[in-house]
Amino acid sequence: MAVWQHSIHNAVSVMYNMTTELIRQQRAVTEPEVTARNWVISQFYGCDADMSSVNELSSSLCLLPWVAVAVPVQSSEEIVFGYRDKPHGHVFCFLPLPREPESPTGLRVHVHGYFAVDQNRRHIKRRTAEQMNEKITDEAILWNECLINCLLPRALVNLAQHLADSWSPGNALLHRNLIFSVIPDMAAVTVHWKPLADAFFQQLPQLPVFYSPVNQGRFLQIKGVFFDDIEDTSCLTELIRLILFLNQTDLVSVPSYILQKLGSSAARVLARFVCTAVKNTESRLMLKDDERMLLLRYLVDGLGPDMQELVGAKLLPLADATWTEFKQCRDDNCIYIDWSDHKRSLLPGLNQLFVKADAVELCKKIMSATKPSKIQLFDLLLLFAT
Repeated sequence: MAVWQHSIHNAVSVMYNMTTELIRQQRAVTEPEVTARNWVISQFYGCDADMSSVNELSSSLCLLPWVAVAVPVQSSEEIVFGYRDKPHGHVFCFLPLPREPESPTGLRVHVHGYFAVDQNRRHIKRRTAEQMNEKITDEAILWNECLINCLLPRALVNLAQHLADSWSPGNALLHRNLIFSVIPDMAAVTVHWKPLADAFFQQLPQLPVFYSPVNQGRFLQIKGVFFDDIEDTSCLTELIRLILFLNQTDLVSVPSYILQKLGSSAARVLARFVCTAVKNTESRLMLKDDERMLLLRYLVDGLGPDMQELVGAKLLPLADATWTEFKQCRDDNCIYIDWSDHKRSLLPGLNQLFVKADAVELCKKIMSATKPSKIQLFDLLLLFAT
């Protein structure tokens, strides 16, 4: 079903799904081979009041301000990561322009427009390399640039927004991945199509198109959301994701090319946030010993001068194979670290008061970065001194 959106100054957009079938008849005696493919298409027609140049060129050239973008859709049962593929977006002007070895746009969506093409219909008219920084008077080139710079970004933004608005619990990951395919990879976009990508990214921070599985799943804007690299599937990253989701923290995983373009506007996960989440979710985590040790190493490396954030986290391994919380320093809750000159073997039966051997170096690092009054770790020498 088409979804129409009307705005002032006769600008109109429409979204719809389409299925195409390619039928190959190999032999007359065999059944034809039918390949079906689904698409989501976003069309945009017209222009707003601030696009006077589009109106003028449209009247002069007798061309319509009409563009569209289309993204291929896999079935929800088969989540295919098309955003990982090499961009293969093609250009159409009612008929497809000749296929080139490389994508002429560097986009992962197909592009249609009422372009001005050269006489042999092999290319849309565009600036030569020598004209890139010159003032252009050729109306056909100016028209094509208006479609690419002004109208196509509208169609692309509408497509991303539509995919985010039309999701359901059964197809959330499919729509998330389709949005990744819609978002341009700036490293792959060809020079004449970069204005389209730039215009899209100017609007991206305001678009609720980033999927978080928290609270039954939502598509959110950048603000208030943490980001990480979806391609990072290390044990530590997966563990941090689990902890943050249990803590109801909106964490969005996106491809690296999106992270790079968003830059500092996309907040990254910090060790102190993870530490807080660990403390908030301790009763539900059911962490294994190796997972607790992995977290402890990560937090010690990431907290820096904020080691006191560890207070309350059940990540301190003891020599009796149990775990305890880091606590504020008091006389009745001291945990000791044995050193080469002062070994815990001098005090048999007191393993519950000593740090586990494979965590000694980490605890020394904690002690060196923390004031003695902030945390309950002590050198074994202090036990003998008292």
